[in-house]
Parts: sequence; C-alpha cells; structure tokens
Amino acid sequence: MASNSRRQIETWLKTIDVSGSVVDVGGLFWPVKGRTKTWNVDVYHIVDVKETRNGVKADYVADINLSMDYSFQHDVGFCIEVTDHLWNPVMAFNNVNLMIKPDGILYISSNFIFPHHTGFDCIRFTRDGISKVLQMTGFEILNIVPRYAVDDTLFQGLKKESKVVYHPNEIGYMVTAQKRWTIPNYLLTKTQKESLSIV
Repeated sequence: MASNSRRQIETWLKTIDVSGSVVDVGGLFWPVKGRTKTWNVDVYHIVDVKETRNGVKADYVADINLSMDYSFQHDVGFCIEVTDHLWNPVMAFNNVNLMIKPDGILYISSNFIFPHHTGFDCIRFTRDGISKVLQMTGFEILNIVPRYAVDDTLFQGLKKESKVVYHPNEIGYMVTAQKRWTIPNYLLTKTQKESLSIV
C-alpha cells in the first residue's frame, strides 16, 4: 500500500496534462511516464545519477548537484521526490533551468517533513525555501499545493517544540513553476554556452 504522501503525489500527477518534450530529472526511481492525466509526449528523457534501475535506463547520467553539460531543452520538466537528495540545490536547479525551454513548465514534489530514507538523503525544503531557490534559478511559482500529514499528531508534537507553528500538518509540497529567464552566462560552462549558442 502506498504511503499517505505518495498517494497525494499520485493524485496531483493525475491532474496534469503533458505534451511536447519531457525531461524527468531523477526519474529512474519512479518514472513519471504513465502517471499523469494525459501523455502526448514526442521526446522523453530521464536524467539521473545512476545508469539503470529495475530495467529502466537513464538517457543522460549526471549528478545535477554539479555543473553539467546537457544539450537538450524540453517543454516540460519533472523533479518528483528529488529535492531530498540535493546537497547543492541552487546548482541543481540552475542545471534544471538549462534543460527547460523558455516559458516551459517544471513540476516538483518536495518533502518538508519526512523520515530519513534510503539513498543519499540530504535536505528538506520549507514552502519559502523551495520558492526562493526556484525564483533565484529563473522560475516563477505558478502554484504550490501542500501535502498533509495523515492526522494532527505531527502538529501536536510541533506545538510542544514551538509556540508558533506555520502551515500546520504540511509535510511537503507539489509545485508548478514556469521558466522565466535563463541563468546568467557567468554560471555556465563552456559547453553549456555552446549548446545555447552563446559566445
């Protein structure tokens, strides 16, 4: 049986119509293909730090925490449950920025409160944190949908730690963002500049 958090993500994905070209960042674990409302996709690329998982192969193997050279731009990007594994989120989303066409759409699910889990588990984002990182890397937030705890047990515990609890029972976020600008040239590698025809 899927977790409470996973059920909320799947319900959200079923509201999304997808068309054009898609990049699925970190998509080896749970590829997004087949999980959305509609899927009229002509190009689908998975970018992941690993080469294969459960018979699924990445189209491009790279750690998005590091400067990388990626020569394709897509209409739509997905980063589903990837942010926990970022140790350099600004660089990571600069890289994601380069993978998406101007005015392209990015869908992200991100944990705020979630147990440490398998893999290289690093950080959690607040609502403000994910918003700021996306804005600083060229994205405009179109919508943030909170994921909620299964009951108020978490909220009751947090009240014992702090007099004020903002966003009670929120355990994560599902974000829709639109690319508004490309990262500054001085942050690009030579190959990235060449792939974008910047001299």
